[in-house]
Order: sequence, then C-alpha cells, then structure tokens
Amino acid sequence: MSRHQLKPQPTAQERLAAKRKLAEARQVQKAVRQQEKLSTLGFDYGLIAEEHRPLVRDAAIEIRARLKRTVTDMIEIGQELNAVRGLLPSKIFYEWAQIEFGMSRGSVFEFVQIAKRFSEFRSKFERILPSIVRRLAAPSVPDDAVTAVITAAADRSEALPFKDAMAIVKPFLPVKPPRPKQLPGPVAEPAHEVIEAEYTVIQPPTGDTVTLRHELLLKMIDGAAHKVFMPFLTRDEHDELFIALARALKGYA
Repeated sequence: MSRHQLKPQPTAQERLAAKRKLAEARQVQKAVRQQEKLSTLGFDYGLIAEEHRPLVRDAAIEIRARLKRTVTDMIEIGQELNAVRGLLPSKIFYEWAQIEFGMSRGSVFEFVQIAKRFSEFRSKFERILPSIVRRLAAPSVPDDAVTAVITAAADRSEALPFKDAMAIVKPFLPVKPPRPKQLPGPVAEPAHEVIEAEYTVIQPPTGDTVTLRHELLLKMIDGAAHKVFMPFLTRDEHDELFIALARALKGYA
C-alpha cells in the first residue's frame, strides 16, 4: 500500500448532508443579520396588522439601505413607500415613515412621485443629479419637460448641471400672468399735534332758536378737516382747504 493513502471520497448522502448543513448555517447567519437590522427599527409594529407586519418591516430595512439617495435608490424607495402606503391607514403610515426614516409627509410624497414618474427611465439617470430628479417630480412639471431633460442628459459625457436642466424645463411651464402694478399709497405726513377745542352749549330759553356762532363753526370745521384730510394733505394744503371752507360759509351763523 502507498505511503500516502488516498482520502476516502464522501458518499452521495454525506455530500447532501454537508450541503444541507452549509445551507442551514447560511440561513442562520441571514436570520441573525436580519434580526440585527430589525433591532434598529424604532416603530411600534404592534400597531400594524400581523399579516402585513413582515412586509412592512422588510420595506423599512430596504428603504434604510437605500437612503444614500442615488436616483435609482430614490425610485426604489418610492416604490417601497407606495407599496406600504396601500397596507396601512394614513396616520399609521406617516408615523411609520417619520419614526423609521425621519421623513416628513412632503418627503414621502416626493419619493412616491419620483417612483411613479421615473420608473420607466430607471437606466437613464447616469448623468442626471438627484436634485434635478426631485424638481422634475413636481406635479407642475409636464411629461414633455421630463423627456426633454432625459434626452439632453443622454447626449452628454458628464452630468447635466442643475441650471441647464431648469433652462430646458422652463419653456414647458405655464406662463404666469404678470402681477398688476400697484399704485403707491398716500404718503402719511408726520404726526401733528392734536387741536383741542372747548365748546360750551348754552341752553336757550324755551321758544328761542339756538344759533351757532361763526367762530365756533370755524373751529368745528378746522377740527374735522384736520382729522379727515391731514393724513393725505400737506400742512399748506390743509390751510388752503380751511380757508376755502371758511369763505364758503362766510356769513352763515
């Protein structure tokens, strides 16, 4: 017999058992990693129906892994969010997104819109910045503008700048009517001292007619003109108005 004896080859059953053992070990490792990921989640998943709980947890882990925010990841995040949104009540859904990812309602809406609008262009974002994609996802941007930006980016050897992308989008946006020019309001004059006047009403005997004295009437006119017109008139204009009123009422007493 040779000094180096050949190692006996495992039987088919032994090989099958070894494969099963390796698969079980990998499954255990995967479960451990999954459990570690689950332990980082902060949402109370007891609020979610048991039949939906695994899917929602898996979506949370998937979204967290993609929060580096490449365009493809943004699409994937939006799709995951949209899938979960159909399973949960609105209040629970947004609370879940807030606790797990720190997402506001606006951020959730943005990701969902990106997924809806750009899933078909998934392979064409190598030269488009995430900031451009977020802007193109706005409901106010028409589909023709999105297609124009993607076409322009495909012909470039480097990333399309944000400014250039917005210049492409601008002709597709509705033209806002110009705001009507507002006439300047009256310039308020500096505050003037208040004119104080004392009035004495003498109760006449029964049957007599109460007659206002000319001097008292002028004081009343001056006070009223000062209060009503002073915010709009200069002091000289106010004096001219008072003189005109006094002349018009001259002789009336």
